[in-house]
Amino acid sequence: MFKLRGYQKRLIEAYYNNDKNIVLSSRQSGKTITTAAFMLWYICFNPDKTAIILANKAPTAREILARIILMLENLPFFLQPGVKTLNKGSVEFGNNSKIIATSTSSDSIRGFSCNFLYLDEFAHVKNAVEFFTSSYPTITSGKNTKIIISSTPCGLNLYYKLWMEAKSGRNDFNPVEIRWDEVPGRDEAWKRDQIAILGEDGFAQEFGNEFIGSSNTLIYSEILKELPIQVGRKTNDGYEFLEDPQENHSYVIAVDVSRGTGNDYSVCVVLDVTQYPVKIVATFRNNQIRPLILPEIILNLARKYNEAYIMVERNGNGLDVVDVLYNEYGYENIFSTKSKQRVGQVLSVGISKSYIGGIEMTKSIKRIGCSNFKSLVEEKKLINFTEDIMMELYNFVKSGDSYEADSGYTDDLVMALVMFSWAVTEDFYKELTKTDFRKELITKYVEEKEEDMPLGIIVSSPEIEQRHLYGDAEIVEWI
Repeated sequence: MFKLRGYQKRLIEAYYNNDKNIVLSSRQSGKTITTAAFMLWYICFNPDKTAIILANKAPTAREILARIILMLENLPFFLQPGVKTLNKGSVEFGNNSKIIATSTSSDSIRGFSCNFLYLDEFAHVKNAVEFFTSSYPTITSGKNTKIIISSTPCGLNLYYKLWMEAKSGRNDFNPVEIRWDEVPGRDEAWKRDQIAILGEDGFAQEFGNEFIGSSNTLIYSEILKELPIQVGRKTNDGYEFLEDPQENHSYVIAVDVSRGTGNDYSVCVVLDVTQYPVKIVATFRNNQIRPLILPEIILNLARKYNEAYIMVERNGNGLDVVDVLYNEYGYENIFSTKSKQRVGQVLSVGISKSYIGGIEMTKSIKRIGCSNFKSLVEEKKLINFTEDIMMELYNFVKSGDSYEADSGYTDDLVMALVMFSWAVTEDFYKELTKTDFRKELITKYVEEKEEDMPLGIIVSSPEIEQRHLYGDAEIVEWI
């Protein structure tokens, strides 16, 4: 028996009254032992149930199970249901209920009928997205399945997404937070000692329940946390519609093609390019669609959105998709490129001997695209990010001299946007859309300088546009 603290009572009440709970907790607050005690109560008084403990490592899950067994041994005899089988990874009770402890993986609970699932330190699980995608439908198949997700923060990942959605009422998890100063013995003096050891950021993440994003993401984490998430009309086959097509608006569809074997996703991002800011108005994301079927999906989206221009990454199966769109369906609004020495790929529309359909994602294209994409996002010239896109942005991190999805995550939507972002500074795109992102940035830069220097500045706009890509203009200031 142990005496419950105030926040532990709050936890127990939340677990009892809600089938789905997500817990954000300061370290060493006793959340795990409290949850273990509740799980033991559940198993003792509910026959024929299966409870599963999942953690980022199997030994961690087994340690929780060991604590439950210790609690069981210390219960009064008349409350103990008896034990049929007991080993390091599971225990089966006399009332035919059982507890299984294992690590989190895509197939860790496959084949089990789960009545109570506990995901411990979920923010630290590397394959969290893979697990959730494959296992969550099975978990929720039962009407009264209890799910508890608990963790300390660890970057901007799936746990962060679920917590923020719970706080804003966008999912059906009940959020419970345990603050550092709720734990007995922790006061301002204790906090100062911890900061001296861990630093401000270390304390904020480990004890302050603050989500500190990775310093290696393409978009700064502080900016990512401020980006509003847009939720559209979702369909079961992978579409999400944020806005319907508008008369006289121009659209571009950026496409990234996968093999459709359940790993990477084939994606389409529909963008309204009529003016800045460019708006994401629809997406398609599916990892089961074969490349031979994808052209029809792209074509239907293009026709829906005012005969949109289609931009396909032609690496891998992309060129086959372009070939079907152009030669079989006769669709001509397809971006193409040709290679020029020193200049690299030059953008156009239409396929010919000189211009090959689609865009080849080279190191140079990716580098420029990432740089442009970063500027578009941070200058609020690209807006309307869906949950799926945000999830990829949280985990689109530096790798060598480039950027890619962190281990266990995907980046297909982001890469489609990177390809599009490369195009926005191409001459043909500017002529086609009558927009000029480079000029927009330079104008903003000059306006900011004018605010800083109220007595005036002298700027030569043509020279600036020729010499500077992102607005680092030479400005002559006078007083």
